[in-house]
Amino acid sequence: MMLSDNAPTRDALLDARRVELTREAGSEPARRLCAAVASLSEPHLGQQRVIGRAGRSRLQGDIGTILADLLRQSFRDHLSAAARGHASPMWESSIMGRKRFWGRVDAMAGAGLVGVRAGLRVLASVQWEEGGDTDYSGAPAVLWPTGALLEMAATKGVTAETVGVDWRISPAAETRAPAIAVDDLVRCVVAATVPVARGGARSARPRKRMIPAILTPAQTEEKDAIRARVAALNARVAAVDIRGCRAPAFRRNFRPSLQLGGRLYSVGTGHYQAMSKADRADITINGEPVVEIDIHAAHLSIFLALTGTTKLPKGDLYTRVGLPRDVVKAWCVQTFGAGKHLSQWARNTADVVRATPIVVVKEAVLSTYPALRSLGTVVPASVLADLPEGAGPVAGQYLVYRESGIIEGAMDYLVAHGVVGLPVHDSIIVAKGAEWLAREGLDGASLTSLGVALRLGAAEGP
Repeated sequence: MMLSDNAPTRDALLDARRVELTREAGSEPARRLCAAVASLSEPHLGQQRVIGRAGRSRLQGDIGTILADLLRQSFRDHLSAAARGHASPMWESSIMGRKRFWGRVDAMAGAGLVGVRAGLRVLASVQWEEGGDTDYSGAPAVLWPTGALLEMAATKGVTAETVGVDWRISPAAETRAPAIAVDDLVRCVVAATVPVARGGARSARPRKRMIPAILTPAQTEEKDAIRARVAALNARVAAVDIRGCRAPAFRRNFRPSLQLGGRLYSVGTGHYQAMSKADRADITINGEPVVEIDIHAAHLSIFLALTGTTKLPKGDLYTRVGLPRDVVKAWCVQTFGAGKHLSQWARNTADVVRATPIVVVKEAVLSTYPALRSLGTVVPASVLADLPEGAGPVAGQYLVYRESGIIEGAMDYLVAHGVVGLPVHDSIIVAKGAEWLAREGLDGASLTSLGVALRLGAAEGP
């Protein structure tokens, strides 16, 4: 973001990216920078004082892990975020502990190298990360490199152009998968308003929270079967040598019923699903480069198939609308996510998308795909009948459910052929030699589920 010493805006604070703490210095310039920052920070460590050569080496390693996040995000115009409180779930799966992390950060701040801003309290909305790692009313503390740190990095040769080689995934991250309790392998949650204890007394202002949904005995039995499949997937993935990302471990999230949502989420800070496609291309499976096969315009394609389309139109489904592809895709993603037509763009929408009025995009998309005028018709009556009161529009979550079923079916096909695939919501990562199996699996699963063969994107990888 190159904020240097300027105070961040509220939007920048809310758009901060959570620290991953999965990388280490991977080049000589980066190691020199770590040594210099550690030397300047050491006098400010307080009780976390350094003892001996081993202690200094550990300090430099910790500094490198933190700098990897701060500089990578800053060069991509983002702040970094991390919870101050020990109760935050992010620390349960973090490679570096909360106390050690904040001790190092506060020392760097004392040396004038890092800016820190307390988190924001956001009372009016539910904060929920689909990966299941956060449930809080507010935004965590944010941190960023000051001008002095950015200048020091530049003098050492660490710049936005070299960031790809300056920081690499650490061996600790590649080999240490997050631990997930058996009972937590599957979550089915519902939004609810609950009182919050504050200072020993219940708050007069109740807040939104995600709480476990109440399931019938039959639904509980189904949940147990899903849990067994997730546990089996985790066991298979753990037996494979996966490098270039945090060791994967999965949880499946539904809301607010077992027929809504259902994606497989890799948990823990720095998991591969949160990486960019370019970074995921560096993953290897058993030493082999990978490819990522995705479903083209997944939710739009599935919606069309569920509303009577027996053969998808030729070409890119987004560009057919006649507006810039990114604009149409943003409208579809936001509309399906909300389960309803929106009257304004979401707060974090890119300026290049905002330049086109949302009403113009809406009319263009609906003219091209008239079935989208009635989003709710895609949800079966049996699903609607089981919804808790106040559940709101669920068309988007139902599309996620159908998408997750296709991905699961394709992964089962891979397993039958002795191949492990890594899901990324609407795509699957496999070793390059198994690309054709992944394509066969996705084709077969979509035909079985929808009666329509969904279009697959081109392979992405080396």
